[in-house]
Amino acid sequence: MKWFLRALVVIPIGALVGTFLIPMQSLVSNAELPEAVEVSVPARELEVVCPGALVELGGEDGTDVDSIEGIGDADFYLVRDSQPTPFRADQPASFQADSDIQLSSELSGYMWQSVDRNRISGTVTVSCKKPKTEAWLLAPTGTRLGSESLLVIHNPDVLSTILELGFYGDKQLPSDTLSLAPGETKIVNLARYAPNQSSVGISIKSQGGRFAAWVQSKTNSGTTATGADLVAHNQLQINPSMLVTVQGEDVPEQDRLPELFILSTEEADGTVSISSLEQGFGDALRVSLEAGVNQIELPALQPGSYRVSVDVEQPVLLGSKTSNPLIGDYFTSLAEPSFERDLTVVATIDGELEIASVGESLATLQQYRDGVLIDGQIANLSGQERITAIVEVGDLIEITGESLLVRVGNQLTEYLPADNSNVGSDLRITVR
Repeated sequence: MKWFLRALVVIPIGALVGTFLIPMQSLVSNAELPEAVEVSVPARELEVVCPGALVELGGEDGTDVDSIEGIGDADFYLVRDSQPTPFRADQPASFQADSDIQLSSELSGYMWQSVDRNRISGTVTVSCKKPKTEAWLLAPTGTRLGSESLLVIHNPDVLSTILELGFYGDKQLPSDTLSLAPGETKIVNLARYAPNQSSVGISIKSQGGRFAAWVQSKTNSGTTATGADLVAHNQLQINPSMLVTVQGEDVPEQDRLPELFILSTEEADGTVSISSLEQGFGDALRVSLEAGVNQIELPALQPGSYRVSVDVEQPVLLGSKTSNPLIGDYFTSLAEPSFERDLTVVATIDGELEIASVGESLATLQQYRDGVLIDGQIANLSGQERITAIVEVGDLIEITGESLLVRVGNQLTEYLPADNSNVGSDLRITVR
């Protein structure tokens, strides 16, 4: 009887083992090896968003607390197929290229506006930029008495989005969220989140669609307007560089040097290098960065143009502010990555165009006025040389070279062209 029970137990176990072994052997013997498939993802078509006109809070006399109104129209040059076309707009506008060519000659834009009102006066210029899902900005004028900094955010997409806003002063400040409907523009007074700050840094991250953002700033001395400016959204960079100007003896001594700002998300040590583009000398200083906006005091320098570079292990945002109290205006700039491809620029002001290089580069410039070539230059640039050209409103400039820094400016304002190209990619997918 015991033998019979053991048999009943042994027989099912053997049957179960056979049941599992047979299908597994069949599965392994018939399986196909995984196959890797390469898929090319084309670059997105070029798209740029241009800002609308400057805005004014409180109405012209400042007594209407809830008033936010645009000031006339802004002027633009939109470049398509290397042809600049002027137009005007009072609201942010988005434009797409007609082909998949990733060049500024295919699509780019440049905006300018001059205002002269009781509470806001100045000339602003800015490059139109492609919308992003993450961006950084810097308001060097801050939110102290006599200064106003506004964050202008526009949603060019067809989907609503939620934006995470981060703020930095001399340290990291409380954050907030903001919703944007398709085509909507919102204006945020930075004094609400960063009160009484000498300068303000901003981070914006989207949980959905893309956005474009600008910081509009103005200053006043009592009841007198003393300048205005506009900067577009930017990005953190490793070892950024930018061109700055030390003004001449006609400007008061305390205002000749530009103010330098570095927005860092963490503490870090680095080096600020200053190279003259005209006289062959420079300087360098060690800096200890805090998490927030760091203001860097430059050493005494002779009048002229300089390239400023920041050598630090983590990505930062580099900006500068140049004031000229004699004309009652100022301008700010945020460093753009150096160019590695052809660049087409339109002059929106009468002034000077400068080209310098981060390293060594063979650079060329061709300048057209009313469709006629009026200047052509070629030069081997090192870190202490530059190409310059006197430009007038509407001039078209074509530039080639590698690792180039470019700016257009005068005593009232300046702007830096932006590389708005998109990059495609190749994906490797395993198919079983």
